[in-house]
Amino acid sequence: FADAVRQMKPGDISEPISRSSGFHIVKLDDVKIAAAGKHEITQVHARHILIRTSAIMSDAQAEAKLAELRKQILAGADFATLAKQYSADPGSANNGGDLGWVDPDSMVPAFAAQMEKLQVGQISEPFKTQFGWHIVQVLGRRSVDQTAEYAQNKAYDAIFARKSEEIVQQWLSQLKDSAFIEYHLES
Repeated sequence: FADAVRQMKPGDISEPISRSSGFHIVKLDDVKIAAAGKHEITQVHARHILIRTSAIMSDAQAEAKLAELRKQILAGADFATLAKQYSADPGSANNGGDLGWVDPDSMVPAFAAQMEKLQVGQISEPFKTQFGWHIVQVLGRRSVDQTAEYAQNKAYDAIFARKSEEIVQQWLSQLKDSAFIEYHLES
């Protein structure tokens, strides 16, 4: 069909096309040009302070502590210094809470939602995720072309699916080969 359709314009009806399944007539309703396959994502440069709740630190205490830290930062205190001192996130505390450039989709939904709401430079009110209580500051946004990574992931997924299917088929074949089947036919 592809060869016949390439020559057609929207609204055209093809001549009968012969295939092994029979004769077909194609009407082309619309043409949509495929996107160039470009996959861009918006990354966010953010930093945060995490306070975990525990038997010693209740939700209310964690929220109040972060509200106080936010107030200090808005009054001129250094975010990075406070993050190093108070944040319980082992991955970012030593870097002043800096998460670097992140894809919001890689974050937990509540955290991603907070980053989405903030303007560059703004600091969130305290909010809770499954990891504890946070404040986050958005330092920047940028659009990044992820086309190569997307294509690589699609290829990996396709190869993984094919190899998985081959392994399953080999395993089923081995099971069939090793099975003992005895027939008792009555005459």
